[in-house]
Amino acid sequence: MRSGFWLLALLGLSVRLARAQDIPPALQQTCAKDLNLCCDLADMYRIGQGASRDYAVAAGLYRQACDGGEARGCTDLGMLYSFGWGVAKDDARAEALYSQGCKGGNATGCNNLGAMYRDGQGVVARDYGRAAAIFARTCGAGDLDGCVNLGDMVAHGKGVMKDPPQAAALYRKACSGGNAVGCDDLGVMYRDGEGVKRDNARAAGLFKQACDGGRAAGCCNLGDRYAKGRGVAKDAARAAALFKQACEGGVRLGCERLQKMSADHPSP
Repeated sequence: MRSGFWLLALLGLSVRLARAQDIPPALQQTCAKDLNLCCDLADMYRIGQGASRDYAVAAGLYRQACDGGEARGCTDLGMLYSFGWGVAKDDARAEALYSQGCKGGNATGCNNLGAMYRDGQGVVARDYGRAAAIFARTCGAGDLDGCVNLGDMVAHGKGVMKDPPQAAALYRKACSGGNAVGCDDLGVMYRDGEGVKRDNARAAGLFKQACDGGRAAGCCNLGDRYAKGRGVAKDAARAAALFKQACEGGVRLGCERLQKMSADHPSP
């Protein structure tokens, strides 16, 4: 995404807008000319980066992009409807927008649609087979999140035949492409000997890749390796630092592990 303040300065717009219906004509004209830029601007207001967070404005911009044929705008507008951010929560509308985004070639739209069928979210009846088919299509098109999602379905036999070695292959494909979740999931398989031969050192290496890639759960898993000395030399200090990193990243288990270590080894 391009720099927020630079974009707004270029357009001569103030950093704060009040409501979606108040989008200035200059911004509407810019969106009409460059739908991808329109989505970039919407991202700024959704995230609050370079502009004051305003979900209603973001929704208006995504809608304009979607109406103009930009699949990314449809997907992101669907996300707002899914969470009720800036618009009334509407799972049926979210499903329709994800489907529109997916048909337009947006992989995130496909993955979000697949997740709705996998989880039976809102108005969508749970359908593992349909979810797996969607994930298979996105993975086949090169989307790494789709490969991870399909790997999860294959690993647990949901909508497809259970096949741990195939799940490991899917996670490996995602990890090789730089997907931190894929590295973490593959590490779990090496740790547990599921679909691959158990290899503690390989598991630790994959957890490190995941942690370095921003996957907080990977940091927790790596911390566990250091705490137990499996695949790496036992190192309580390193384990504590990793559990702390995981905890700060929102992994509850990391917080629990850190608290237990502190109770077992109180500071003098």
